[in-house]
Amino acid sequence: RRSSAANAPGGKPMPLAVDEWNLVNRDAWNGQLLPEGKLREGLFAARMFNVFLRLSDRVRMANIALLVNAMGVIQTDQTQVALTPVYWAFRLYGQHLGDRYVPVRVEPVEPCRPSPLDIAATLSADGRTLFLAAVNSHPTRAVRASLDLVGFQPAGPVRVSRMTGPHVYAANALGKPPEVTVSESALPPGDAREFVFPARSVTILTFARE
Repeated sequence: RRSSAANAPGGKPMPLAVDEWNLVNRDAWNGQLLPEGKLREGLFAARMFNVFLRLSDRVRMANIALLVNAMGVIQTDQTQVALTPVYWAFRLYGQHLGDRYVPVRVEPVEPCRPSPLDIAATLSADGRTLFLAAVNSHPTRAVRASLDLVGFQPAGPVRVSRMTGPHVYAANALGKPPEVTVSESALPPGDAREFVFPARSVTILTFARE
């Protein structure tokens, strides 16, 4: 951000395009050169979404490579389709995302250690719905967090949308039952103030304004 601002022509903000981003793990490729989409790639994609949201005043376009097969978010053969964790990360954010970014502050869980939580928040155009997207990338440790929604008083149930799996190498692969799943549930507003984000998970909390 500092570099683009310092080198902006005429002092005008310089928009950025992030083209063909992805994560390739060679050990995930099978004999047909098709990757088995693992949970760790889905966690990475969700963290990238949060980065793009934080830089939304600069990043105007971000395209993943690829969509289908090779290192794509959807894997196919002649008769089957596998929806990878990256696909489900895209779907989670696509269905639970507001129109403008809201600043978020995350305090460290332990002194001198960065939090394993990566959080971004967005607000709907009418200001009545708040979406809090949290990625806990720690492979084994859940994180309890206190949520302080400054200036936003929620009412009604809080919608909880989550992607996770039994371990970070859990995969959604062709010809096998999917190991990475997405769930939907609801909580009373008060229960979401002290919230536990499970290990190796992407969780989006949807709050409705009072």
